[in-house]
Amino acid sequence: MLTLPVPVGSTSMHGVPRIINARSLPARVFWSVICVGAFGMFFWQSGILLDKYFSYPKKVNMEVVQQPVQVCSARSAVRSAVKASM
Repeated sequence: MLTLPVPVGSTSMHGVPRIINARSLPARVFWSVICVGAFGMFFWQSGILLDKYFSYPKKVNMEVVQQPVQVCSARSAVRSAVKASM
């Protein structure tokens, strides 16, 4: 029986105590495969999640439309007002 300095039975990782406390070699191999598979799935899904997070997908397309601006010369209006007041 393998003894570890840390009490493995009190860990929150459910597979590790089952590997350590397995009574036969096939049971220990079975739980080892399950744990390695679970860790693999965790890292695979984490990679997919991080890939989606850092890809910055666009959900909104914006189009900037510039309206024509009319510049009005106020000189003629001021000149006609000055002439009218004289």
